Amino acid sequence: MANFVALTVCCVIVGAALFCSAFFASRGILPRNRWIGIRLGFTLSSDAAWEIGHRAALKWGAVAVIDDICCLTAGLVLLLYDGGPQRAVWGPGAALASNVLIFVPYLVSAYKATRNVSTVDNR
Repeated sequence: MANFVALTVCCVIVGAALFCSAFFASRGILPRNRWIGIRLGFTLSSDAAWEIGHRAALKWGAVAVIDDICCLTAGLVLLLYDGGPQRAVWGPGAALASNVLIFVPYLVSAYKATRNVSTVDNR
């Protein structure tokens, strides 16, 4: 049962971090910084690139949250109806693995969106 809870907490944190950082940065609530968000050279080059890159990554953050909900629901169903946490670990395990895989198109979409943005520093 401890594995089920630990994996569930981890995948919720990862999925929420992907979505929330992209959401708040794309809306201008999260300013350009070196601590939270997509902190690579192409998004840190300007405020416009920061917002555009996070706006492009937002759809993949939403995919991560939807995937987490589906996988955790499957894990909960397995936990309740299959008689134990041995098989239920597959739900949050799949969610965590897919969040790791979603991270690649999350970054690629931000990169593609910011390629043509001016690199003038707006600070």
